[in-house]
Amino acid sequence: MPGFEDQVKKVKEREAYISYELYRLLKNAVSKGLVYEDSKCEFKVVPEFPLDEKRADLVVFAARYGESTQPFLVIEVKVRAYGRPGLSMAKAVKRALHYASSLGATITPFLAVYDGWELIIFRNITPYLIVRMVR
Repeated sequence: MPGFEDQVKKVKEREAYISYELYRLLKNAVSKGLVYEDSKCEFKVVPEFPLDEKRADLVVFAARYGESTQPFLVIEVKVRAYGRPGLSMAKAVKRALHYASSLGATITPFLAVYDGWELIIFRNITPYLIVRMVR
């Protein structure tokens, strides 16, 4: 009887698995009481947040100084592209940027793209798109 190793390996390479693993990590960090002390900022993580008849993979919301909850970070999750990574990553960044601006937040949220290996975080401060890469 064949084992499930090959099936498990294939599932782990899919976008949904990568997204839920990142969600689990973020949710665990937040549930442990992640609070930015200088601003008393509290965070909430929401998967599959509906936007423009589509869904942002993950949105991290923050409540600062006891104010109303606002989007803080929009994360677009993609499967790692081995063939032509530049185009895949560029498309993911554009989608995350669109989702971040579609939220209508009073402060433009950060945006990020994650492929299971690298987390690239951006801040859209016109006319610049500032990048920070985390491995």
